[in-house]
Amino acid sequence: MKRTLRVMVLMIIVAFVVVAPVRADETSLHLNAPISDVVISVHPTVATVLVVSWNQDVAADSGWLEFSFNGSTRHSPQHELAQGPQEELVLGVPSDTPVEVRIKNRFRSHIVSSAETWTATTGSLPENLEEPRLETFDRERALHARFLLVSLNNQAGGWGLILNREGRIVWYRSPIGGHEMLVPRVARSGNHLLFDTDTYWTFPNTNEVSTIRRVTIADEVLETIEVPRLHHAWDERTDGTIV
Repeated sequence: MKRTLRVMVLMIIVAFVVVAPVRADETSLHLNAPISDVVISVHPTVATVLVVSWNQDVAADSGWLEFSFNGSTRHSPQHELAQGPQEELVLGVPSDTPVEVRIKNRFRSHIVSSAETWTATTGSLPENLEEPRLETFDRERALHARFLLVSLNNQAGGWGLILNREGRIVWYRSPIGGHEMLVPRVARSGNHLLFDTDTYWTFPNTNEVSTIRRVTIADEVLETIEVPRLHHAWDERTDGTIV
């Protein structure tokens, strides 16, 4: 009777060891990031932005893009990656620039990179958008920020632009209906941009209402706010209202 009990206990222990799941964050399990079906394309409305999509075969504690261009290496923000389709943007790159892209995964303290490195080139600027020319640059007086949000009004209308420290355009929002743009701003929340469409100076004799649009860095409009007769500087208050 005692022998039978010992054998049964041993069988239960062996069975438990066999069926115990292997942790997804073990170093031996992922020598490379567990990804597939990687596609890199130029953003449909912002040619300086690359869209990287892939399938995450195994959920990761966090993931991000590592991309290199013109001798510098940068990273996208880290965030948790569930199993399944993923998409991330390559930002801050000038037009017509080759970029090397790698996908990074973290499983607890273990960081793995994609087995491959992909190369893609950002698109060209629209024909009616000229690249600004940097005349002078005082490094001692310049802000430490890497980018600058500005507006540019030309014959096509008002553009919202993000420039790098060399004065190159790395992001833009195209004009709407030939209207001017006065003062683009970063939203108080810090997670989107604000662009005005001024009708007062461009079409003063119509009933068309000026607007302010909340726009993501992916060029998606979150909200359109009517601001009748807007024709001067404006700002967003901490509660989100426009003055």
